Amino acid sequence: MHVDVFTKGKTEEQNEDFFGYDDTTYVVADGATDKSGNTYNDKTGGEIAAHIIVATCLQTNLNGPALVKEINQRIRQEHIAQGILEATEEHAKNRFTGTFVCVRHIEKEFVITALGDVSYRLNGIYTYSEQKEIDIINAKKRADYITETHDIPGSRRFLYPHLSMQFAYQNIPEHPLGYGTVDGSETPDKYVHLRHYPSNSIERIEIFTDGYYYSPPADGCTIAHWEHMIEQIHREDPNKYKTYKATKSNDDRTVMIITS
Repeated sequence: MHVDVFTKGKTEEQNEDFFGYDDTTYVVADGATDKSGNTYNDKTGGEIAAHIIVATCLQTNLNGPALVKEINQRIRQEHIAQGILEATEEHAKNRFTGTFVCVRHIEKEFVITALGDVSYRLNGIYTYSEQKEIDIINAKKRADYITETHDIPGSRRFLYPHLSMQFAYQNIPEHPLGYGTVDGSETPDKYVHLRHYPSNSIERIEIFTDGYYYSPPADGCTIAHWEHMIEQIHREDPNKYKTYKATKSNDDRTVMIITS
């Protein structure tokens, strides 16, 4: 397999996306922006979560719910090591949180585990993409605020109370706004996407985080195609409140392209 990867943080100093791969396993993780405001040895909880996710996927041969359970156990161990376990049990906003796609090439098939808003497509065709309903709601609130006030710099500050409230739905499957993530607690199986594909049917796998907003056409299969698309999006809607509504003007972005 041949692998091309590109990643860029929302700032030069910080990137809460992370990736890794070896001869059989390919992983892209997206750490959630930390709402607690804390850092740990200059890293956010999102950065730590993304690194734990990638390390766990590469160090184990687990898939599906078993893999998610192992990642949660390791994140919980990190909460203990950082002395914040009690705080994480009191409020989900204090947890190290992330989402991911893990692809394993096992004999004659690809086994893919996905959770949350990291997406993948096979042979240029969308296969898995999960956007949280609460993100859609909050993105619209931000867009309405900017439209009314023209206060782009203050829009994130305006949105923070709403972003903090969304943790009430984290890993809560019975709530209509519930969503799945790894955060050191228990992730319901309903949020875990597990699929098996014959390897001889797959020529290209693209894994990408939500910082790309959309994917290029099916024949756009290089990093250059992905970056050209994001440049067009930035020109059309640089602050992401018109065509491409989002909860922030810019986000970390990572794309991994695996070809046979």
